[in-house]
Amino acid sequence: MQTLKYGVLHIRSHVDVDTEIGIANIEGVIATREALRDLVDIQIVAFPQSGMLVRAGTVELLEEALQQGAEVIGGLDPSAIDRDPKGHLDTIFGLAEKYDRDIDIHLHEPGQLGAFPVGPGKTSGHGPPGPPGPGRTLTTDRSQEWAAEYRGTIRNVSDPGGPP
Repeated sequence: MQTLKYGVLHIRSHVDVDTEIGIANIEGVIATREALRDLVDIQIVAFPQSGMLVRAGTVELLEEALQQGAEVIGGLDPSAIDRDPKGHLDTIFGLAEKYDRDIDIHLHEPGQLGAFPVGPGKTSGHGPPGPPGPGRTLTTDRSQEWAAEYRGTIRNVSDPGGPP
């Protein structure tokens, strides 16, 4: 594997799960993980790239992927794709709680579309505390705060002269 040449020892793979492919991709990545287990750690995210609630049967496939060995449940644009942020998040958090898994939600929703409250205590226990990142729960109730924090960090890194 080319990544091993560069010293990569951990891969988080977002594996599409949907009603067209089912969990075949999950099964393939699980087989690859087993074959390479002595060389690299591969963490599998069951990811509903094509939507979850808008495609009947996808939630059941995500659950099957978790049962088969995916370590993380993924989510994607609860408002723009599934058009039901509460239903989307309730489903993702419900699966995470049922199978004791971390959550990895990708949000690309612009402006107020992605600015909805998640609710107190919703994110606890689904990854380490702190700003979102690998293994952390990404929720929108603090996204503006984190964005402001990271803008300063990005400026500091890109400008070796110091803080803005």
